[in-house]
Amino acid sequence: MLTVTDAHDGPLLATARELLLGYLRTWVADGEPISADNRALVAGLPGRYAPPEGASLVAFESGRPLGCVFLAPHTGPVPGALEIKHLYVVESLRGHRVGRTLLDAAARRAAAMGRATLLLDVDRSRTAAVALYESAGFRPVEAFNAGWPAALHLARPVR
Repeated sequence: MLTVTDAHDGPLLATARELLLGYLRTWVADGEPISADNRALVAGLPGRYAPPEGASLVAFESGRPLGCVFLAPHTGPVPGALEIKHLYVVESLRGHRVGRTLLDAAARRAAAMGRATLLLDVDRSRTAAVALYESAGFRPVEAFNAGWPAALHLARPVR
């Protein structure tokens, strides 16, 4: 059975770090190193994703980690929002509802935290990710993170 668990400390945090590294590797060419900034992001987990304002969530099935998602407080123009960051599913398991399960868990967590809106940005070229987000009720909104022209900015109400 697929379950989603908090991963803000201990061995679960180590698993979240490994999954985040997997996500970051999708952004670099084969053989290229992960940037120092991104290595610091991994080492600094949970950082801005720590409770009570954020969350680090990991999906498991039969003890095997399948993917992760992080929630951070949004400090921009959308009051009461949480931003989804670094949604990642192990490549061999994409298309098996792991990403959707993580998004649903993120929405439940946001609701439990009293947040009204989930935000995210995604590279427009990642068409499978865009399709997943749209199928989960995310809709385009005005840009809230400057400096990334290829990004599509999306939001959905939590409830």
